[in-house]
Amino acid sequence: MGNSSALDHDARNGCLIIVIVILAICYGIYHYWGPKRADVFLDVSTQAEQISGGVIF
Repeated sequence: MGNSSALDHDARNGCLIIVIVILAICYGIYHYWGPKRADVFLDVSTQAEQISGGVIF
């Protein structure tokens, strides 16, 4: 009984960590892509163009 309850406790902590990570990722995506999506897209496009040497664009 003790072992199963310990496993349940670990599983609950794991799920909580996963939920927190997912929320953090969603907040990061909203924070960086929501308000200034165009600016970020232009920055990424510029970086990709520089990395590829202008071949893609």
